[in-house]
Amino acid sequence: MKKTLLIIVSAALIIISSCRKDVGKVQATDSVPCGTVSFAQEINPIITQKCLSCHTQSYVCGSLEDYGTVKTKVDNGTLVDKVEKKLMPPSNPLSDSEIQLIKCWVNDGAKNN
Repeated sequence: MKKTLLIIVSAALIIISSCRKDVGKVQATDSVPCGTVSFAQEINPIITQKCLSCHTQSYVCGSLEDYGTVKTKVDNGTLVDKVEKKLMPPSNPLSDSEIQLIKCWVNDGAKNN
């Protein structure tokens, strides 16, 4: 009986703790809280301003000209990795708030919104 009760309580605790919305999310900063981030209104303007001088269709390492090509870089992990390490863009790195915004968008599923 005690063993069954222990298993039930343990399972309930695991289920309850996994239901938190912030599990696996980037922690928000005061300047850029995580929430719904719009690709069209927030992410695409950053990419247009800071990335498209190089990342066009003719660029050997891949275009970032539309949602589909950006999402590919999200899915293979290179977008966040490169901007977080400030490897990209090399001549004009993203600000910490721009990086945070991208990370929030990615953590929310990198939606085409």
